[in-house]
Amino acid sequence: MPKFTGVHQPFNPNKPYWTKDTPKTDLQKRFFEKMANAVKGNKRHGSSLDHNHGEPDPYGGPSRFEDLPPIPALDELDINAIPAFIEEIHQARLEDERHERDLALERASQEMFSAYIECHLKTSEWGNLLTWDLDNKPACTCRPSQRRERNVDLVDILTRRKVLITFCPCQENDQTRLIYMGYIGGSPKFPQTAFSIRLLRFYHLIWKFCSTRLGPFARALDEFLDAGNPLILTKTDEPRQWHTPLYWAIDAYRQMLTMTEEALQIELNLTLIDKLAENCPRCFGPPVQNTNYPLEPDIIVCMDGNFQHRRHLSAGTKQAKKPIKMPSLFLPEEQVNQMQARLEGLPENDFQACADQHTAANDKRGNRHWGGCDETGLMGMACRHDHPLRFANIKQSGEN
Repeated sequence: MPKFTGVHQPFNPNKPYWTKDTPKTDLQKRFFEKMANAVKGNKRHGSSLDHNHGEPDPYGGPSRFEDLPPIPALDELDINAIPAFIEEIHQARLEDERHERDLALERASQEMFSAYIECHLKTSEWGNLLTWDLDNKPACTCRPSQRRERNVDLVDILTRRKVLITFCPCQENDQTRLIYMGYIGGSPKFPQTAFSIRLLRFYHLIWKFCSTRLGPFARALDEFLDAGNPLILTKTDEPRQWHTPLYWAIDAYRQMLTMTEEALQIELNLTLIDKLAENCPRCFGPPVQNTNYPLEPDIIVCMDGNFQHRRHLSAGTKQAKKPIKMPSLFLPEEQVNQMQARLEGLPENDFQACADQHTAANDKRGNRHWGGCDETGLMGMACRHDHPLRFANIKQSGEN
């Protein structure tokens, strides 16, 4: 069975992949045919030259030598010329690979979640130094012929090592086997690299409070582990890069966090006011009588917009092949549109004073920058205790 690498193969102009690979989808098939026709149409054919320049045809015809356009210098020729739509095919292949990884994660998520919850309770959320990396795999009765072994690179906060791991049919997905060991693999099928769950939890918290990018974090982690740990190389004797597998492992870990939160909400059967009280107990929790300020309002909220948070069309919902799951704090787009339709029926004079005072970003000022953006700003509402309550994406119009 072929191994899933999850990395797009580099394009080689001398051996184009569209002549040897079988298209995975109809879209790729159409692109491959279009590319082959374009390359064939742009192919230069050699023409026979007659050195008798200017000599008439003995049979009375025109000269046998035709004036050809000047031949460009060798340094001006692009021997690796690629059709303009090669980038479209590249993006289509990447999108198909992302879709395949998402489907694999969706199929294995339930089994992974069962193992995740079981080990979560046994290891105190992988914070127990004595039990976080113990193999909690249940005993099985699989025959030796059914088992398979594979070397997996295990990366932790302090260690980096290669371990021979035994997989068996008891777990439908290899990710479940790694979770029992305290790790999450870097690819949905046949992972060759796995990261400890406590490392993924550590990065998730850093990203939550510091907005750390994944690429620099992966390079910093790799350099930090160079001291006292063996250097792991690829098949071509190159240092292994952790960015791509770490990206997928973090996505899988966050999927486990989302499923945990959803399971808790189902079990607790929280109402809307209960969820708000969980966010800010001081505002939405049980009322507390304040004798010093008896007329103090129960809830004080503030709203403001940020027009530097833009989202380009290439990363927006229109270009996505699958629906984007918005966080629960964001208002649905349908609800925002309903409120907009409701406000359009009110007299315009009611909003004129506010519009004249707020000119941070209106249609005239931001029209030059909004052409290539799917979302042009972010509107937020927070209570007086600095707890965010709701967010809404802004599409042009600014604060007007």
